[in-house]
Amino acid sequence: MTKLGVRPEVEIDAFEAALWYESERSGLGIEFLDAVREAFRQIEAMPLRFPAVSGDVRRAMLHRFPFGCSSSSRATARRS
Repeated sequence: MTKLGVRPEVEIDAFEAALWYESERSGLGIEFLDAVREAFRQIEAMPLRFPAVSGDVRRAMLHRFPFGCSSSSRATARRS
């Protein structure tokens, strides 16, 4: 299994989005962060299962939320 590196700006984006979701409904921010963690786990387990969007960059879309996690074999994860 590949170890996924996460850029600091991705962590900030996810935290800010979680705060917004939490302000919309109690518990929704936690559900969002759980979805992000699940996407990261799936990328680590099978990075090539996700569609390529540009060169070697692949995107895993989150379930229930309009966010995707982009990854590359030569870079760390990005949120898009």
